[in-house]
Amino acid sequence: MNSPPSIELLYQDEHLLAVAKPSGLFVHRSEKDRSQRVAALQLARDLAGQDVYTIHRLDRATSGVLLFGMTSAAATAMSGQFARREVTKHYLALVRGHCPETGVMDTPLVSARGRGLPSEHPFAEPQEAITRFTRRSAFAIPIAGQPFPTTRCSLVDVWPGTGRFHQIRRHFNYASHPVIGDSSHGDSRQNRLFRERLGVSRLMLAAIGLAFSHPVTEKKIQIHCSPAADFLAVTQRLLEFSV
Repeated sequence: MNSPPSIELLYQDEHLLAVAKPSGLFVHRSEKDRSQRVAALQLARDLAGQDVYTIHRLDRATSGVLLFGMTSAAATAMSGQFARREVTKHYLALVRGHCPETGVMDTPLVSARGRGLPSEHPFAEPQEAITRFTRRSAFAIPIAGQPFPTTRCSLVDVWPGTGRFHQIRRHFNYASHPVIGDSSHGDSRQNRLFRERLGVSRLMLAAIGLAFSHPVTEKKIQIHCSPAADFLAVTQRLLEFSV
């Protein structure tokens, strides 16, 4: 029997709670998978010993820092900061190929509520989406991958300036550098290769930092979340293939 998921406490005061969400865990219980009886919200509530309030979300497949309000007022204030783009969000991603050393992707994206709607529907109108990135490392695995004699990938730091549905995953896919392990927007052949040769069993995307002004004290808060063990295991194995 699988052990129940757990979350690590990253930050707590009387107004806010931050935890490290593992990959595969929903923020809330979802009809998408009724077999998942535990969600991050419940685990955060148990950790705090009281009700907590959702401020933002992470995709189920994405691991990393997740912020909750200890009071509804703090949650509302922080949600406003996210909406006004006053929160700096930092991610780490492993993507296909050798991407540029730095760049900005600004392809407009349809929001989550606009998916599947007719193009003339107002919700289906693409919205501004901005993603900045810097390449941290580049790798060449000695396995042939068209059109190269090796399989290439890059570890990148990512700062989304907006919060559109699957923004990082969609932007890197549009740039022909899909995130490794992405079953929705990625390269299935590449995903299979990384799964079979490097043991990649998750989406290689991790939320590793949040920076914002405290909603009560107004002090600058920076929360760092090391990538999860299963993410680090892959990047450690790639070190021998650095270029």
